[in-house]
Amino acid sequence: MQENMRIKRTYRSGQVMVLTTMIIGGILMSASVVAGFLMFNQIKQSNDAPSSGMALFAADAGIENALNCYFFTENRFNLLDFGLACDVSGTLPNNSRYETNLECQKNEGGAFVTTPCKSADVIGFKVVSRGFSGNTERSLETFIFTNTYAGGN
Repeated sequence: MQENMRIKRTYRSGQVMVLTTMIIGGILMSASVVAGFLMFNQIKQSNDAPSSGMALFAADAGIENALNCYFFTENRFNLLDFGLACDVSGTLPNNSRYETNLECQKNEGGAFVTTPCKSADVIGFKVVSRGFSGNTERSLETFIFTNTYAGGN
């Protein structure tokens, strides 16, 4: 009777070894998949570095274009809502592009609030520019205090 029990133990110990090997193999495979995914993302990011630079400089060009519109447009204070007049977009020679939004701001209870540029309580303006190149998008935002109003009534 003792011999029969000994044989059963031998079979059970082999099953545990196979099960342990499968569990360890599954853990190693999962770790390899995660490591491969992380490496793929790192390689993808390093390949997009030129596009990122082009998108950043396109966003900068959009801010420059909006500032040019604000400071060099004749009769800019006679426009009902000047901010809409300087919402610009464009494409650069390297096929990167930008979209820019200019909004005049006033101080209302310690917070900046969008207001028509002809308003007497304008304290400055905010320019938000988004640059695009390939599948990459970069955004820049700036605020310029004017503290003066050169408009009419």
